[in-house]
Amino acid sequence: MAEAQDALLDARWARLRQELFQNATTTLASVGGLLAITSGIAATLQPLFGGGW
Repeated sequence: MAEAQDALLDARWARLRQELFQNATTTLASVGGLLAITSGIAATLQPLFGGGW
């Protein structure tokens, strides 16, 4: 009985870790995308402000 509960806990723990990893990866990808967009906008606007930054 205890072995079955341990196996169930291990499976749940593995799934939770996988979901957390996927969420972290997705979040990092989103942040990377936002940074790319922001730097693209800054590069576009830079000449309009005299290119001093």
